[in-house]
Amino acid sequence: FEKDQPFTCTAWVKLQGNDSSGAIAARMDKPSEYRGWDFWVQARRIGMHVISNWPEDGLKVVGKAQVKANEWTHVAVSYDGSGKAAGVKVYYDGQPQPTNVENDKLKGSIKTTVPFRVGQRSAGEPLSGAGVQDLRIYKRALAPTEVESMAKLTRFAGILAKAAEE
Repeated sequence: FEKDQPFTCTAWVKLQGNDSSGAIAARMDKPSEYRGWDFWVQARRIGMHVISNWPEDGLKVVGKAQVKANEWTHVAVSYDGSGKAAGVKVYYDGQPQPTNVENDKLKGSIKTTVPFRVGQRSAGEPLSGAGVQDLRIYKRALAPTEVESMAKLTRFAGILAKAAEE
């Protein structure tokens, strides 16, 4: 993705009850001033970095609330391609979350040649001890109703898959 291209990341996550941080998924070149993007966990708060050159040229937005420890939660982060922190939205179980803007200075390119990774950036920041399932990346910013439907339908499908007596 480039800084003017919208995208959305979604996943089911199960996070330990600690204050660790790490990338759920990323295409971020840590040795090159963190250029790229990540779908981020910070003390059980979900967020996103969109970076050209950290910290002088990048965005960082993180949900204010923590997701529950040791429970599966559907999380999503969308970016509208505006180059502004206001264009990043965070959702837990399909519901929009209030956010903390930790950086709002994106100007340059975020393109990088490092490969896409699940559970870490190009070097370091592994998301240890977490469960990740049904990771999805969309080439557009999903509408809030789409994120809500995705969280509810996936959970509903799991219920339907159980035996009647369960």
